[in-house]
Amino acid sequence: MHIVEVTPFSRSVRSSSLSYFSGQKVSPGAIVTIPLRNKLTKGLVIGCSEVKNLKSEIKSSRFALKKIRSISKNSLFSKEFISAAEKTAHYFATGTGTIIQSLIPEEVLKNVSRFQKDLGAKEKDKETGKDSRPKYILQTEDKDRYSEYKSIIREQFARGKSILFCAPTIEDANYAEEELARGIEKHTFVLHSKVSKNKMIERWKEITVRDRPSLVIATVGFVGVPLEKIGVIIVERESSASYKTRRRPYFDFRFFLEKYAEAMGVNYLLGDLMLRVETLWRYGQQEFLEHAPIKFRSVTDANQKIINLKDKNEIIAAEAAVSETLRKTLAESLKKNERVFLLSNRRGIAPIILCADCGTIVHCDRCSAPTVLHGKSLKERGNHLRCHACGLTRETDFVCKNCGGWRLNLLGIGIEKVENEIRKEFPGANLFILDKDHAETPEKARKIAAAFNESPAGILIGTEMALLYLHQQVERVGIISIDSMFALPDFRIKERILNILLRARALASQEFIIQTRNKEEILFKNIIEGNLTDFYRQEFIDRKKFNYPPFSIIIKLSLSAKTAAQIEKQFAEIIEALKPGELVTYPAFIETVRGQKIVHGMIKIPREEWPDKYLIHQLQNLPPQFKVQVDAESIL
Repeated sequence: MHIVEVTPFSRSVRSSSLSYFSGQKVSPGAIVTIPLRNKLTKGLVIGCSEVKNLKSEIKSSRFALKKIRSISKNSLFSKEFISAAEKTAHYFATGTGTIIQSLIPEEVLKNVSRFQKDLGAKEKDKETGKDSRPKYILQTEDKDRYSEYKSIIREQFARGKSILFCAPTIEDANYAEEELARGIEKHTFVLHSKVSKNKMIERWKEITVRDRPSLVIATVGFVGVPLEKIGVIIVERESSASYKTRRRPYFDFRFFLEKYAEAMGVNYLLGDLMLRVETLWRYGQQEFLEHAPIKFRSVTDANQKIINLKDKNEIIAAEAAVSETLRKTLAESLKKNERVFLLSNRRGIAPIILCADCGTIVHCDRCSAPTVLHGKSLKERGNHLRCHACGLTRETDFVCKNCGGWRLNLLGIGIEKVENEIRKEFPGANLFILDKDHAETPEKARKIAAAFNESPAGILIGTEMALLYLHQQVERVGIISIDSMFALPDFRIKERILNILLRARALASQEFIIQTRNKEEILFKNIIEGNLTDFYRQEFIDRKKFNYPPFSIIIKLSLSAKTAAQIEKQFAEIIEALKPGELVTYPAFIETVRGQKIVHGMIKIPREEWPDKYLIHQLQNLPPQFKVQVDAESIL
């Protein structure tokens, strides 16, 4: 009889392992089927001991051990992969099984018996932690970056090595395939959630048994593909927030990939137009090398303008979305059959509705998020209010809940407002809209982008989402509104704004225009001059002053309940357990969602002191209602 330690492939389990018994010895790395919470699930064996060696522990156990139901003959995972998953789980205070489940598609885990190659057996004699290889960064324009990627792929193929190319989104993966797979189509495999289950299993099997080099382009949930002879792991558009999970387990795929590269003894490369502040700080600490000279000055051939919306000469009408300069630009572009892309960071007609009598903002009836005024929906029911946090809609015939007033002012600029103005001013223009309301699926978004690219004298109005689907330059690009983003009290917000502006400017071949009521904002000076050095330098100063990443690790705990008193009581119960960490609690940016109050707790740990074994143990043993995010993307 043997006691087997298993880490379940379950998002709900934070602990590192659970104990089961088996009549036979089970090797670490094997995949087994186990009972968990009245259902069967798969898990990874991380340890096995004979019962005779654990008699005292079994007698003192408060629960009866359950039996392993079945053992797979094959193993999907190499020692290096398991080692990287364990380090990732430890760092982010979660279970190894939950990490692995996030790296491997569900259909592959369910069909493990169909994979005949036993990677675990093949790797038995190998040691983890091979000689470490250099880590590189590549900060340059998309065209130059992909040119470097092609050179890397040719070099690795010539050496008989494979490449794991990681993309944050499906659209990034599709674009990478178009750019990188020419001439090596038969050796290129693309893995993402839109690949059918049968094709996914076929591709996974082929990758597993191949003895020739491959280029695997995978989105975040598919990077666990078992490539044997990897030469380099590339993380494209490394600043994307998509590399961090938005549900349990909360972790950073970039961290796993870095640890995987270290365990495999292969090169690791981060590439982007603008790398994260944390990455550039690590470069300054000599944790990364330059793959090519870093471009700290981003140049453009487009004529650049900043339009001051406080200038009376720019105001066409009260609360107008389009300035006089931009109106003339649109007229000239239509006359010359040129295309224009206009970016606005908010959907709807007006993102804020304010009572003119008492100043109260109109909030959602179900949560605390401000409601947004939208025009006619797809069902043509007329103007309506919509909550972007919970999706609730309602009619516009209402009065202020605070004072009963009916004089309601519309503040801010939404995409629909821009659309209405342009349709009125230029009724014959080919107008396209690209946001979540008009493109519910990636396929529809690609169709809208393609139609715009093929349309002479086309005008595309889009949110940040549109940047993902625009790969061809357009003659003119205008930023309708981005000022409201500066009001978000988050330490990463300026980095995000500059990233958006750089990506939008890179699309402009002739002219780039920014409309703003805050012309003196230093960030606009940075973008016009293309000066990233000054931006990074100031960010380092500001973040060190307030002890934000990269100088600390932020641990964010989130809790929801019907009343604030219930939340306060539960936070009070864990404060002692988390010492010496100092827990600071504060309301969520959107305080109420679906009738539930939300409160966050934050702990800042010096970067060099993390991971902390004791605190990790305490976090893993918190009640399941606590949402734990280590190295949180945002404090909001």
